[in-house]
Amino acid sequence: MGERMQIILSLIMSSRLQPIKSKDLLDELEKLGYHYNIKTIHATVKQINAFFYPLIQDTMILSKRGTGLVVNKNVFEDGQLQLLIDSINYNKDLSFKEKNQLVDKLMHFSDESQRKRLIFHMEKDEKPFSLMLNLSTLMKAIAERKNIIFDYVSYRIEEGHPREVASKHGNKNGQYVVSPYTIVLDNNHYYLVGYYNKRSDSLSMYRIDRMRRVMTHRGDYIDIREQYDMDDYISRAFHMFVNGKPTDLVLRFKPQILREVVSRFGESIHLRVVDDSWYEAIIKDQSYSRGLAMWILMLGENAYVVSPTHIREDIKRELDKTLMYYKKGVF
Repeated sequence: MGERMQIILSLIMSSRLQPIKSKDLLDELEKLGYHYNIKTIHATVKQINAFFYPLIQDTMILSKRGTGLVVNKNVFEDGQLQLLIDSINYNKDLSFKEKNQLVDKLMHFSDESQRKRLIFHMEKDEKPFSLMLNLSTLMKAIAERKNIIFDYVSYRIEEGHPREVASKHGNKNGQYVVSPYTIVLDNNHYYLVGYYNKRSDSLSMYRIDRMRRVMTHRGDYIDIREQYDMDDYISRAFHMFVNGKPTDLVLRFKPQILREVVSRFGESIHLRVVDDSWYEAIIKDQSYSRGLAMWILMLGENAYVVSPTHIREDIKRELDKTLMYYKKGVF
C-alpha cells in the first residue's frame, strides 16, 4: 500500500464524521501538507477497495452521493478484533510498549465507530527483554539453520525480592549455544526446542522470556531431529511428563464443577448421575501427567479419582505429603 492510499485510508477510518465528505477530507489532507483534488481522492478509494477486497470479499469504502465517504466493512469483525487485542494485552511476556505498538497496528484496520465498541485492559508492565526481538531473531535462525547464543536467567532472593542471575548450566561465560529447531506456545509462554551440546543425548527446551541477549552464532548447526518423534516429544514436555500408556480415567465429582470438567476433557466424555451429590465421568484413553494430577488436586473435596488404582494412589501420596507439612506445624 502506497503512502497516498495509507494516509487517505487512515483519515477515513479515524474520522468522527461518518460519512466524511470529500471536501472535508481534502481539508484534512491540506493540513498535513498533501495537495490532492477530488478526482484523486475517488481514484485512491478505488485502489483501497481493490487492495482489501481479497481480505474482506466486499467493498471497504462506499461513496454515497450527496453524503460522502463511509466505511462499509472493516477488515475484522468486532469479535475477531477483540480476540486479537486481548491476546496481546494479556500476554505475560510482552512489555507495555510492545503491546501498544501491536494494538496500534491493528487499529489501522478499524474505523472510529468500531474502536468505540472495543474493550481495552492493558497493564503497564515493563520487561527486561523484548519478546518481539527474541522471536524475530529465533525465527530467522530456524529458517536459515543457524546457531543462536544467549544468556539464560535464573533468580535469587535479594532484599526480599527476586533478582535475575545467569544460569549456572551455560558455558564458562554463562552462555548457551543452541541449534534451534522450533518454537512452541504453551500456557501463554513461548518455548524454544533445540540441540545443546552439553545435553547431547536429548533435546533441550528454553522459555523464550527467560532468554537475554539473543543473537545468531557461528559454528556447525547440528540437526538431530530425525532421532526423535518431535510431536511426541513436545506433547510429553508440555503435559509435564506423561506416565505410562493412556488409560480410561473414572472421575467422580460434585455437580457444581461440571463446567470445569467439560472444559478440561471436552464434550465427548461419558457422564452419569450417581446421586444428588455426585456425578461421574469416564474419560477414554487419558494420558496421566503431572499437570493432570495438579488439576485434580486443585479441585479439592469437589472431586476424586475412582480408577485406575495407580492414579488414585498417586493422588493420595501427593495429598499425604502436603498434609505432612501442615501437621508438622512448622511456620
